[in-house]
Amino acid sequence: MRAAAGIAIAAVVAAGASAQGNNAAAKNIPEPSSLDYSASFFKTFSNATTGNGTMQTPVDSYGGMIGVRYTQTPFIGFELTYSLSNLDQKFATASATCTYTCGNQPVTIPSKLSEVATDWVVSKTSGNVRPFGVGGIAFMIASASGDYYALNTIVRVGYVYGGGVDWGSPKFGLRVQYRGTYYKAPNLTAAFYPTGKFTQTAEPMVGVYYRY
Repeated sequence: MRAAAGIAIAAVVAAGASAQGNNAAAKNIPEPSSLDYSASFFKTFSNATTGNGTMQTPVDSYGGMIGVRYTQTPFIGFELTYSLSNLDQKFATASATCTYTCGNQPVTIPSKLSEVATDWVVSKTSGNVRPFGVGGIAFMIASASGDYYALNTIVRVGYVYGGGVDWGSPKFGLRVQYRGTYYKAPNLTAAFYPTGKFTQTAEPMVGVYYRY
């Protein structure tokens, strides 16, 4: 009887050790690489700049972004995004200055902003949630339009930063994120001196992803 009990206890201990070993091994299994596509909707909030006798104020607007993201490990991931939004700008002569723009009344110049960005991505899955951070470089094309004279199309390089979270199944879900871009204010018209200052645009956004 004692021998049988000892054998039973040994079997239970062995089974427990095996289960612990399997759990430890499961925890050490790396996350599989993945490729996902996303589409998001955002609103822009941009800072005004003042310099060289000009005050330039971006008009807050809405836009959309599509992207493709490849994640190899939690610390190695890349994404390519394209976004399109309005980038209307208000130009006025800065207070207490008098340059050749003094005769120009404050004007709002409609424009579109196309942005292509490539980012480094870090992320970590925890259940149905996957927090992530991004940082990279954007190539921005601001195209002015309308009847105002001396309009320009400006190309800028911007610096992207931000983060967010994916929530849902491994294949499909919701992506909520904040992205910011730091860049030099675009001089969309030769009627006003460029401010020569850097500005930044904040883009809180929400969208969906589909992952392979």
